[in-house]
Amino acid sequence: MLVNPHICPAETTVILHICPVEMLVNPPTALAEMSVSPLICPVKTSVSRLIALAEMSVTRHIWPVETLATRWSTVTPVQQRRSSTLAPVQQRRRSTLAPVQQRRRSTLAPVQQRHRSTFSPVQQRRRSALAPVHQRPCSTLAPVQQRC
Repeated sequence: MLVNPHICPAETTVILHICPVEMLVNPPTALAEMSVSPLICPVKTSVSRLIALAEMSVTRHIWPVETLATRWSTVTPVQQRRSSTLAPVQQRRRSTLAPVQQRRRSTLAPVQQRHRSTFSPVQQRRRSALAPVHQRPCSTLAPVQQRC
């Protein structure tokens, strides 16, 4: 490009001349900035990725261990004691909650039936009131509507 300046545009030759001049005037700082910045960015990203992966792997390892310990019967005696003490509590909760749900269902059913029985005549009255309007012949309509 320096040999044939007419082929290359003036802007590119100026830029090419300025950039090497800056690097030649202060090569250690220019090269250091260029070399440090790509080194820092991968270090930051790799550290953050390693931390994120470590957190994910720790949580993935902890949660399956807890769920497997409660599911499988082949666990340590401490975990067997925990599961045996928790089982009656869960049974008590289920036995106390079942009648409450049954009571709620038995009390809600007549209310729903009452709503259906009270709303159906109203809907029938509305339908019967609206039906004659739609069934009227064109002669009973207003003159403006007859033109249409």
